Amino acid sequence: MDNKDDWNELEKWNTQRIINEKEKSKFYYEEFSRNEKIDIAVKGLKVTGGVFKLITFIIILIVVFILATFINIHLSNLRGRVTVNVVSTIQNMYNTKIKVISKYVDKEDDGIYRLQVKKNKEIQFNAIKDGN
Repeated sequence: MDNKDDWNELEKWNTQRIINEKEKSKFYYEEFSRNEKIDIAVKGLKVTGGVFKLITFIIILIVVFILATFINIHLSNLRGRVTVNVVSTIQNMYNTKIKVISKYVDKEDDGIYRLQVKKNKEIQFNAIKDGN
């Protein structure tokens, strides 16, 4: 029975050790690690982290959409600045050679063009250019 007395003495010593640690540091780490409030806090932090990831993903999508919209607007503005050549545009559209008979245009080449098909001089028509 010497073992039973030794075991009881070890339990008393461990209990006294725990009491001494509590007095020294005001808390005991084994009690702290088994706390249910900490488990709840960890679960809350996991949920919060997931929400932050979702919000970050949504913000990134919004930024990408805004950038794509600005790029599209910028490219549209560039297309608006391109000068259109009336004769070459009509030649490419109808795959035929065109000759300019007369034109009444301003300094930006906007106005009325009198055109004629080179293969058939009887076909004459007007093309009106107003801006690009």
